Amino acid sequence: MARINKIVLTFVIVLLWKPIAAQRIVIHNKADLYVATGIGIPLGASNFSNGPALLANMKTSNLFEIRFLQQLGRRFYLGADITQSTFSGWSNVSGSMYSGATTRLLSFSPILQFKINAQTLRSLGKFSLSVSVAPGLTRIFTNTTSESSINNTTPRTILTITSLRPGVSAELGVNYVASNSIGWFLAVSYSQVQANSRIYLENSFAFLNVKAGLFYRLQKDKKYKYSHQ
Repeated sequence: MARINKIVLTFVIVLLWKPIAAQRIVIHNKADLYVATGIGIPLGASNFSNGPALLANMKTSNLFEIRFLQQLGRRFYLGADITQSTFSGWSNVSGSMYSGATTRLLSFSPILQFKINAQTLRSLGKFSLSVSVAPGLTRIFTNTTSESSINNTTPRTILTITSLRPGVSAELGVNYVASNSIGWFLAVSYSQVQANSRIYLENSFAFLNVKAGLFYRLQKDKKYKYSHQ
């Protein structure tokens, strides 16, 4: 009888241990702070029927971003994002209407992110694919020539236009957790901002952002290690 009990006990332990051992590492992240830099690529038509565009004729921008994300559930994160992009180097074959102009976009957005994890089996690191949506407000600072210079009159004085406009951004990114404290990420996002003004012809600014950066885990992961089978 004792021998039978021993066999049954051994069988139960094997059944319980096997699925646990297969997990090896379980990681739960809570809150992350992101810092990134990159470039912005202007999109849209370069010319309209009544003249050239402003942003679409500029060179790629310098971009800087700070983001905070708090975990809501297993795959969803909610947070806030601040991004600044500065465009310059306007050029168009039709003339020099906005020559020397600069456009700086300062955006603040709540952000909702969805992550799909692909955890590695032999290290603490893991990859994840993230999709984010960020509706928000953008402050547009434009330094350009005044209306009189646009109409080819003199003098060509510099005029600064500031406006607050709604916008939205959609992003696809890849994240890698290098340790229990830090990681890195790469992302591509599309942004569109309403931008109608008497100074330029666009009704909206559209641009593509390509960025890379680091993130720091404000609330560190919990790790559970199990023996291999």
